[in-house]
Amino acid sequence: MTTLYPNNIKKYAGTITQTKKKFSIRYKTQSRLFHIKDFYIEEYETLEQALTATEEYKKKWAIVNNLVKNKYELVKDGDNTYVKLYIKNDTYSFVDYDDIDSIDKNIWSVNKGLIKTTDIETNAKVSFHELKYGHNNIIHINGNKLDNRSFNIKLNEHNNKELIEQLNIAE
Repeated sequence: MTTLYPNNIKKYAGTITQTKKKFSIRYKTQSRLFHIKDFYIEEYETLEQALTATEEYKKKWAIVNNLVKNKYELVKDGDNTYVKLYIKNDTYSFVDYDDIDSIDKNIWSVNKGLIKTTDIETNAKVSFHELKYGHNNIIHINGNKLDNRSFNIKLNEHNNKELIEQLNIAE
């Protein structure tokens, strides 16, 4: 298994600030603000090139210092490939490879046993199931709420017959 890193720059520790002359990377802990590096705009042909160089350095710095949120591994199981998404340290979730774009664009945490992210519009926590299926009325077949692969998910028919009718699912 190879560890892969997200494309989303927000998942990498540190903040990029811009002045007229430079981009700066800073990292804040609970007690201190550290200055990491400056990238002077005049040293690049365009502003975009300076920003790209700054973002690339931020990514590399965060990887070296193990400060990346939601890194993941692709796991090959026979003919199937799925994603092992690290939430923090030894906490991880399994998701289908087809869901990698959704996983990459959101920052995930565990809340009440489910992986959740913050909805940008409402600022509310939403589960992976709400994003993928539009509701949380599901059952994890193997009992592991962090195993979100499609074959492990089924609709909780016991709990909500109205939802089943809305989804046009035969009982």
